[in-house]
Amino acid sequence: MKTIYTFLLLLFTVLNYSGLCAQIGNGMNTIGSTGATGILEFEEKEFDFGKVLQGDTVRHIYRFKNTGTADLEILRVKTGCECTSSNWKPGPYKMGATGEIEIIFSTKDKSGPQLKGIVVETNGEKRVEIIKLTGEVIGRKEAEE
Repeated sequence: MKTIYTFLLLLFTVLNYSGLCAQIGNGMNTIGSTGATGILEFEEKEFDFGKVLQGDTVRHIYRFKNTGTADLEILRVKTGCECTSSNWKPGPYKMGATGEIEIIFSTKDKSGPQLKGIVVETNGEKRVEIIKLTGEVIGRKEAEE
């Protein structure tokens, strides 16, 4: 039960941080700007990989589109731990252009339910977006049952 409360507290903290950064970013975006901004729009922001065996590697591609009226650049993709990494191109992504962010999660030494929040920072209208990778890592014995 304590783990659930800790998880909820962490999730609430991340979401509040994201909202604060977005508000600050939006304010900075309007100072001296022409009103044209890039908008990062993901096809999906959360992917559930289901159950995988401990030691497997999970890969997922998050596809996005710039639905704004100016170029969009990916400034940074932050993963929360060494078990998670990313592959992406910074851009620029012209109006209407599409792109991908690949997330790679190593389940080595992991077990049980997993939630990985990945922070995507851009120069766009919403400076910070969070995409999520969820699922469960099971041991070989559990898989045999």
